Amino acid sequence: MTFLVHNETLTSVLKKIEKAGEKNILFAYQATDQYRVTANIQAKRQKEALEMVLQGKPFSFVEHNTYFAVQYTGKTTRVEQIKGRVVDEHQKPLPFANVVLISSVSKAYVAGCVTAEDGSFVLPYADKDAMLKVSFVGYKSQILACKPTMHIGLHPDTQQLKAVTIKSTRPNVVYKDGAFTTLVSGTILGELGSAEDMISQLPFVSGEAGSWEIIGRGAPEIYLNGRKLENLNELKRLSAKDILKAEIVTVPGAQYSSKTNAVIRLRAVRKRGQGLSGSLYSEYMQGRYSPHGYEDVQLNYRTGGLDIFGEVGAGLDRSHATAHSETQLHTTSDWEFNSRRTTNTLGGEILMNAGFNYEISEKQSLGMRYETTNMIGNNYTHSWGATDVWEDGKLTESMGVDLFSKSKPIGRIA
Repeated sequence: MTFLVHNETLTSVLKKIEKAGEKNILFAYQATDQYRVTANIQAKRQKEALEMVLQGKPFSFVEHNTYFAVQYTGKTTRVEQIKGRVVDEHQKPLPFANVVLISSVSKAYVAGCVTAEDGSFVLPYADKDAMLKVSFVGYKSQILACKPTMHIGLHPDTQQLKAVTIKSTRPNVVYKDGAFTTLVSGTILGELGSAEDMISQLPFVSGEAGSWEIIGRGAPEIYLNGRKLENLNELKRLSAKDILKAEIVTVPGAQYSSKTNAVIRLRAVRKRGQGLSGSLYSEYMQGRYSPHGYEDVQLNYRTGGLDIFGEVGAGLDRSHATAHSETQLHTTSDWEFNSRRTTNTLGGEILMNAGFNYEISEKQSLGMRYETTNMIGNNYTHSWGATDVWEDGKLTESMGVDLFSKSKPIGRIA
């Protein structure tokens, strides 16, 4: 590769090296954004270019089969490596298990990778306070103290696997055309309930539902059959069994926005049945003061290559929260600020969508989809409380607050 960079962010330069080379580069944006690079890279291989731009900067990297893992090392001059192997309860290797270094204090991402076919992994290690988090679908995650050499055995998660049939297999992951493709249908991933539950178990994915991150990349955009999902609640209503495969793209191409860090592409199983079909989804959760409910109905009519579909969903949330804080300030007098706040909220919405899809051939289709979301009734937030100010043990001020806001559905006359 050959190119010239002048006073560009390290993040930008690493992306250029990535696109010009054959391997992905996994790194934490928040660490690389603060460093700038000026370099003349002439006829260099990807690894050599990486060494050039990182020279003199507090970073190190480890090369894997399909990617480089870059870690911020800070002021330390000594960088070690953690080498290890992840196996199951029968001592068989677990390929594509997520292995992530996290801060023991903030639990923030430090560096990460996935295991190779033989279950092995290698990570640069400079932060002595970091912990190692290891996870794999169907197994209990572990957070461990770091050692130079580690042999990690994971044990089945009986809660996660209680509904999995013995015919289900481990997911197979293949790297092809710039994407890590994981087969979902017919594997353990397809038995995990909703597509939302399944995504959390994919290789290179960390975080909880709705706040996922790709290891070394940040928050991804999610696509279903080529359509970007603007409302991630769709994933709750989509069964994991209906997903054929999931693709993790860590180097998004020109078809995506320049601000897109990573992409998860889901491809649904093509349904061949004819006639009318439908599904009903119901969800209810009860806290002490905070119930949550959601109902959803989907209908689909299929004839030949034509699909006509419609959906109506409604949800209602009520929440109750209390907060109490005390602040002390010691100057010429001893001050104490005592605050109490209670907040109640009520919100509801109704979702409706309809459209059609026409399959011209196995690889060609066209369609249209219309979606709208509106409030149900009046949504409101009510917050009240007080702050007491004490000086040398004597109450000097007491301030109260009572706030109420209400939103009305558009087009409704109340």
